[in-house]
Amino acid sequence: MKNPESSLKAEISQLCSTLGEDSLLVQAAGGNVSWKQDDKTLWIKASGTRLAEANIKDIFIPVDLTHTLDHIHNNEFNFTPRVLNDSQLRPSIETLLHALMPQRIVVHIHAVEILAYLVRSDCDILLKKILGEKFEWVTVNYFKPGAELASAAWDAIQNNSKCNIVLMKNHGVVFAAESTEEVLDLIEKVIRCFKEYAPPTAAVSNFPENEVQKKLGMYNLVEDKNINLLATSPKYFNRLNSHWSLYPDHVVFLGNKANIFASWDEFSNVINAEQPELIFILSKGVYALDSFNQAKKEQLLCYFNVISRIPDDSELRILSNNEIAALLNWDAEQYRKNIAS
Repeated sequence: MKNPESSLKAEISQLCSTLGEDSLLVQAAGGNVSWKQDDKTLWIKASGTRLAEANIKDIFIPVDLTHTLDHIHNNEFNFTPRVLNDSQLRPSIETLLHALMPQRIVVHIHAVEILAYLVRSDCDILLKKILGEKFEWVTVNYFKPGAELASAAWDAIQNNSKCNIVLMKNHGVVFAAESTEEVLDLIEKVIRCFKEYAPPTAAVSNFPENEVQKKLGMYNLVEDKNINLLATSPKYFNRLNSHWSLYPDHVVFLGNKANIFASWDEFSNVINAEQPELIFILSKGVYALDSFNQAKKEQLLCYFNVISRIPDDSELRILSNNEIAALLNWDAEQYRKNIAS
């Protein structure tokens, strides 16, 4: 007779693989999925691992759910979840966020169609227009991932016992349900609402691929026409300067600012003083050193996919200097970044 928990793990792994292969839902090591076993154990994706690899790698870690909920119910969020095996990996930074949701299966993703609204200053108004009363949802202001965000989410869901969607400003969204079919159906229905409200328009590329310079000194052109629109389109180039730090993963993987230059000559004047990994040269393209890996490229493409869905006149909320510093100086995020490399 087949073990039902083994069967559920297989279903979860397939769900993770499906979500992880869609770059509009999950980017690099971002996002996480969990399930609760016998009300005592929370299985959650390990920090820095990829959802897309759930079918080929053991990416889940068991955490003591009883111990975790005891702390949460006492409004204690600054504690380390108790891991129930000898894995050398760490449980997700967002373990508490998963534990506090009462549903069996919890999915946290950075869905581009939704994130493009969560970074807008008027997102509260827009979310009410888009979702209305069709779903059981709450919003949470931006908080540092981990204990602070979990505490805010816990407070938010107290007024709605049926809540199965948590929209986190400048971050992402949590979906929760009792089965993989239900949670996937919920994700699809919610994203459809956002697409129907403002259908995404295809970005028009004016990138001269046959004429572009593929190498500039130690820098190589980032081979993606949409990413290069960040430098060749004036409106996107201006966003790089004014609205770079929109959400945590972008900052953690790509840094606190965009290194933008009006020309290669302008960059040449400072190259001896500094050597940024990633540079944007107006009207020329986006270039990077060899150390610029796939995880960072996926995060940069996510940034393009987000800002290309935002009207030019929209006001955006960027992370403050203090919020950025809290991310970049946090060993938990550095660990996740290193594992994902």
